Amino acid sequence: MELGVDYVDIELKVADKFVDFLSGNKPDKCKLIVSSHNYESTPSCEELANLVARIQEVGADIVKVATTATDIIDVSRMFQVMVHCQVPMIGLVMSERGLMSRVLSPKFGGYLTFGILDATKTSASGQPTLEELLDVYNIRCIGPDTKVLGLIANPVKQSKSPILHNKCLQSVGYNAVYLPLLADDLARFLDTYSSPDFSGFSCSLPFKVDAVHCCHEHDAVAKSIGAINTIVRKSDGKLVGYNTDYIGAISAIEDGIGGFSNLNRFPFNSYLGVMHKYHMIYVRQVWGQRMLLCHHCLAGLLLL
Repeated sequence: MELGVDYVDIELKVADKFVDFLSGNKPDKCKLIVSSHNYESTPSCEELANLVARIQEVGADIVKVATTATDIIDVSRMFQVMVHCQVPMIGLVMSERGLMSRVLSPKFGGYLTFGILDATKTSASGQPTLEELLDVYNIRCIGPDTKVLGLIANPVKQSKSPILHNKCLQSVGYNAVYLPLLADDLARFLDTYSSPDFSGFSCSLPFKVDAVHCCHEHDAVAKSIGAINTIVRKSDGKLVGYNTDYIGAISAIEDGIGGFSNLNRFPFNSYLGVMHKYHMIYVRQVWGQRMLLCHHCLAGLLLL
C-alpha cells in the first residue's frame, strides 16, 4: 500500500487482523479486496449471500468469492449472487466446469476476472489465458445484453468450435459469446440456464440423442434421424432441435464422388461411408443406397 498499489487482496481468515493493523491508515487510492476460497464445492445461494455479508463487515472495498464447480449448474448460483450484490464483487467458480464464470463475469456484474499469461502456469483450475479472454471470447465487448451460446459436450476441452464461432460472431457484429460447456446432464443444464439470454447451443457427444427428449419441438430431419446437434431457444422459452450434421455428411460424399448425379457410377464396394451412425442412417434414407455403418466413428470420411 505504501508503494502505491491500486489493490491489495487479503484472505477473509486474516482480514480482521489486517484491518486492525492498518488502524484506519489505508491510502484512499488503494482498494482492499477481501477474498474467500472454497476448493471443494459451491454453496447454496443463501450461504453465498451470507458469505458476501461477512466479507463486507470486515471493511472490504471489493468482495471476492471463489468456489469450485462439481457440476456446471453450480455456476448459476454464483451468477445469481453477483447480479444482486450491492457492492463491487468478484465471483469466480474454479474447475473446467466453472470456466463460464470467468468469461461471463462482465455480463453478470463482476468487478474483474482473471486471465493467466502462461497456460503452463495456472494458479487455479479452469483459468483461461489472457489471450483467450481477449482474442477468442472478446471479453471487452461482453455486457449485460450479450447472448450466451456454446457447445454442450463431455469432454469439450478439445473442441475448436469456440475459436471458429466467436470469430464468426465478431465478423457479423452479433452481440454474443460462444463457450465450451462441460456438462454432465443435458436436461439439468437446459433447465438451469433457461434465461432467454442463453439462446442457443451446439450439442455433441454424449448428448445428441438426449437432446431429442429435451427439446419441445423438432425439425423434421432431426426427428427422422433421432439425434440433435443444434438447439435454439425461442422467445417463448421453447427449445427447438435441429440436425445439421447430415448436411456435412452428404456434402462430403458428394464432393468425394464429384456430385450427387455421379453416385450410381460407383458400386457399393468402391467406397466406404464412415460417419456417426445416425447421420449415415439418414444418408441411406435420402439416397436409397446401402451404406456400411461404423457405429463408433465420430467424423465424416469418404474413402475412394
